[in-house]
Amino acid sequence: MIGAITVSPKRTRVGLRYYMLADNMNFRSPSIIEFLTQLRGQLCGPTSIVWDQIIIHSSDVVLDYLKTVPEMVTEFFPPYAPELNPVDRAWFYLKYDRLPNYAPPTVAKLRSSVESEIKQLQHQPDLLRSFIRQSEVPLAL
Repeated sequence: MIGAITVSPKRTRVGLRYYMLADNMNFRSPSIIEFLTQLRGQLCGPTSIVWDQIIIHSSDVVLDYLKTVPEMVTEFFPPYAPELNPVDRAWFYLKYDRLPNYAPPTVAKLRSSVESEIKQLQHQPDLLRSFIRQSEVPLAL
């Protein structure tokens, strides 16, 4: 799963966008591009993405794609700093506050439960804002 906490230009709205791969799949450059394309379709205008320095984010394929999308600019968090990434805080919340010790009988049930929790989180802007504030990213909301 990959996700983004979005903030409107005037900082009046926040949102959570995500992209989940099929079972037993790993993210590769094409799936990162699919997520970025999905984001472009959901967000209007120029977009700044701040993400971690996982190697797939700076693969040649992803960088070549980003060159074709001048309205999408990327910046990186410092290396080894997951505490700065608000999305990591959202995943932590889901894993340890909403689904702790969860052991579903099937992968399908796990996917369904995770997606249900994410959809609920999408409707909690104050909680999403708290992930940004807790991350200490210098962004006034």
